[in-house]
Amino acid sequence: KIDDGVLVTSVRDASGRIKTQPYYFGGYGHFQQVINDLPNFRALGASIIQDSRNGPAQGLNPDFTLTPAGRGIRDALIEANQAGVKVDLLTSPHYFPAWAVQKNPDMANGTPFNNIDHPAERKVIEAWLTQLGKLVKNQPALMSCCLSNEPAYSASGRDPYSAPAWHQFLRAHHLTIDALKALYGTKFTSFDAVPAGGWKNDPAGQRWAFDWISFNDEHFAAWHKWMGDLIKRENPNLLTHANIMVFFALEP
Repeated sequence: KIDDGVLVTSVRDASGRIKTQPYYFGGYGHFQQVINDLPNFRALGASIIQDSRNGPAQGLNPDFTLTPAGRGIRDALIEANQAGVKVDLLTSPHYFPAWAVQKNPDMANGTPFNNIDHPAERKVIEAWLTQLGKLVKNQPALMSCCLSNEPAYSASGRDPYSAPAWHQFLRAHHLTIDALKALYGTKFTSFDAVPAGGWKNDPAGQRWAFDWISFNDEHFAAWHKWMGDLIKRENPNLLTHANIMVFFALEP
């Protein structure tokens, strides 16, 4: 179970008393070889793998049904359970299907996820995660789902779908356009006129940049929450997480 954010387990000490202590999973990733090696891991002391083989590009047909590769995720979980190994399943939204982008070329914005606010992008991710959630329901080997691996996004507020959220963020934080102008050193006449970029590298410009970075962090995190909620429709107690890169997430 999880106690204050730490995985813990109950063990019996030398005197026979039950005590709780942290439990650390350790193992391997990420592609077909970890599935091939499932029978070997217990002997190596490995207790978990990450299965990162399939995202919507591999697992979703253009009619939004699952491909054989997508359905095969369940088979790997069954094999892992037989081998006594837990699985962290990477949902891999960065493996985005080319057929979806071809149908909606305005979705492409230079990021692996494409435009996270585009309705067509959301339709693909929702179809993938909803069916994946049903597929892995009640599989005892499933430890958790990793919603994204090394995620980075720099398009929040910079397209017609997310610009309204950026302007609402500014309204909520600054209340009046005069307050914003004083901080930014600009002459904008309304919040809707403030772009998500274009600042100078000076103290006033850095305040503007700080606002956008804060907004981008919140907006990207909200997309992850949306994904987590989708896969938890069938698995409300499922653990979810993301593998962040420290230099994108924490450095100035």
